Amino acid sequence: MTKKGKNRKGFFLFNAVFSLVSYVIRLLFPPKCVICNNMLLKENELCETCLPLWESARRAKCPVCHKTARACICRTFHMTDTDSVGDRSISALGFYKKFGSDDPVDRLVLRLVTAVKTREEKSAIRFCARELSHEILKTFILDGRSTADWRITFPPRSKKRVRKYGFDHGKELCKYISKYTGIRYQQTLTNSAVLSQKHLNSLERKKNADSSYRIRKKTKIEGNYIVVDDIVTTGATINAVASALKSAGAGSVYPVCIAKTKKKKRRLRRPAERPWFTAK
Repeated sequence: MTKKGKNRKGFFLFNAVFSLVSYVIRLLFPPKCVICNNMLLKENELCETCLPLWESARRAKCPVCHKTARACICRTFHMTDTDSVGDRSISALGFYKKFGSDDPVDRLVLRLVTAVKTREEKSAIRFCARELSHEILKTFILDGRSTADWRITFPPRSKKRVRKYGFDHGKELCKYISKYTGIRYQQTLTNSAVLSQKHLNSLERKKNADSSYRIRKKTKIEGNYIVVDDIVTTGATINAVASALKSAGAGSVYPVCIAKTKKKKRRLRRPAERPWFTAK
């Protein structure tokens, strides 16, 4: 047998062994849905229950700008120091409502975020990182921008939360996004927060975030930054990160997240002059 024939035979033998090992591993450790953690019957990351709900979440539109979350042009209340890419102020995978919603789509989005934040098995993080990577590259390509002078960073968890869960989900998200997109990852911030943002109102969130995030010592800040977060509610955390980065010399700061709140339609205010009103 020639050398070429031996190599071909070895290649087919390797593929057969690899397929057999993969089959045995799949039998012993069946894959599970990244959201609900149920066993999968097909080659997919989402089960037959979660997949249509996730597709519905991706198609949901903002009541103000009538665009999906990835293309929404609405800014949250406290996002004043961030920058846009094209007409987009933020890229998100979906919208969400506050806890206690009866909508199954809202509950699914919150389950996904909870899985990212609390589950040590990284399947949910990899899934969200891949989806976010696709949106980041698509957004930059459509706007005609290069990612060469951009870096990826995140608002870190408090030390208390890292001790509780054993990892920082923001750091893991950024590492996978950097791997999928080729954009350089840089850990730039520290978090000294004592209070959690979860149970604070809008003004308390801003005050707590502004006093919590600082640039790490001996960290060189240059170029533009993509800030990755899990949920953007009021935008206080993202804005505090953007302010810290720009004060240290950063250029543009563009936020991306897994989910963001829908902006509510506001009623039209009365004209300032109010000609129909007469003071007595």
